[in-house]
Amino acid sequence: MRKSVLIDYFTYILMKILGWIASLLPPKFRGHLGMCIGNFLFLIPSKRKKIALYNLRIAFPDKSFDELKKIARKSFQNLSIVFIETSAAEFFSEKDITKLIKINNIELVPQLLSQNKGLIFLSAHYGNWEYAAIAAGIYSKVPINVIVQKQKNKFVNKSITKTRTKFGNNVVPMNNAARQIIHAIRKNEAIAMLVDQSAKFGKDNFIDFFTTPALTYDAPAELALRFRTPIVYGFAFRNQDFTYTIDLKELDFSDLSYSKENIKILTRRHVEALEKQILKAPEQWVWEHKRWKHSVDYKKIE
Repeated sequence: MRKSVLIDYFTYILMKILGWIASLLPPKFRGHLGMCIGNFLFLIPSKRKKIALYNLRIAFPDKSFDELKKIARKSFQNLSIVFIETSAAEFFSEKDITKLIKINNIELVPQLLSQNKGLIFLSAHYGNWEYAAIAAGIYSKVPINVIVQKQKNKFVNKSITKTRTKFGNNVVPMNNAARQIIHAIRKNEAIAMLVDQSAKFGKDNFIDFFTTPALTYDAPAELALRFRTPIVYGFAFRNQDFTYTIDLKELDFSDLSYSKENIKILTRRHVEALEKQILKAPEQWVWEHKRWKHSVDYKKIE
């Protein structure tokens, strides 16, 4: 085995052991373990820490440095909590998941699927997004085609895929998703996307995100307007007891027809929904990503 493969395999084994141990803990203990790991990682000088603070300054120019630092530290906690909880989820039963996550308005799913035009779930890297996809499939009893970014570590990728599909969902790699997404919609299936990271230059649209233009995936809006496929969105908000609440809402576009301009308008609508959710608990969003990399010079902090 090459050195890199050995490291990847060792990382995978550590994740499995940590996940098994975490699965035996009560939710609060599991959450506090993640918080401790996040606090430790935040103490270490890193590129991601600089990016998080830089992004927070863009989004909240009126907040003090101490306020931004507090949000950034809690965002690191959030990432670590998600890692611990997702690792533990491989050992969970369906009952374990439903104890941890409550979904309001789940009846929207069968209602909208009855239109026979498919369904688009939109969410973001907020709270525990992995829990959100798993729970949506369980509660709706509808297998969801989840669009995912493949992990570089093939062992970890296989493990995460096993967790994501354990309760009936399917995964579709992002790099060849277009044809499969259209096929799923035509079969009246549900697809799920996380659309809050930087999109492809020259293909997607710049949409204001916290007043600063950010290149944003327009695929959900294009699909919805082209096929008249309904959109629902929801975010896994973490409660103080480390359970989660998801409020599903339909994104209305009944006033829009298929056009380039309306694709931008509809994209802006789901970006606004995300902004409102982030403002409720900014620490639950992933600030460590270069969200504005095509409109802001991140070289200043490197």
